[in-house]
Amino acid sequence: MYLVNLIDSLLPLIFEYITCPAIDFFMVFITRLGDGGFIWILTIALLMVSKRTRKVGFIAVVSLLICFITGNCIIKPLVGRIRPCNLYPELRMLIERPSDFSFPSMHTATSFSVSSIILMVDRKWGIPAIILSVLIALSRVYLNVHFTTDIIAGALYGYLIAVFIKFVIKKTKFNVFEY
Repeated sequence: MYLVNLIDSLLPLIFEYITCPAIDFFMVFITRLGDGGFIWILTIALLMVSKRTRKVGFIAVVSLLICFITGNCIIKPLVGRIRPCNLYPELRMLIERPSDFSFPSMHTATSFSVSSIILMVDRKWGIPAIILSVLIALSRVYLNVHFTTDIIAGALYGYLIAVFIKFVIKKTKFNVFEY
């Protein structure tokens, strides 16, 4: 438990010393991109437009849905971890307090599930997608709505869902992971 507390205190401690209005604006903007999976739904829609990337778009939809449904409907209620902003009401809030549980960060999990699929198919687009996923994850801690371990678990969870889907897809004729 000591290790979890230590990990959970690291990013907030760092962010305590780097806050300023420009970073505040940037972090709110970045977290909004992840709200409701907005940026990933938009990305998937763009992938679906081209016949060449349509299969990847479909696989990304599956990844996003599996991650969202299992994370929000099973894991979050099962773990029931209170968010830092609700545990410590004195924390500075730049966005509204979420009403659901904290673990794992679904902004992070869904981001990593989609961006990992993209990375597995195309590094040129996957690397910027992963960078955006990391920024979304960091924004959640910066904004005091998640603990550091929530975003670590969310990133790992999203990535593992993508790996599982890749494994299943490689066994089918629908394989887009080999060109």
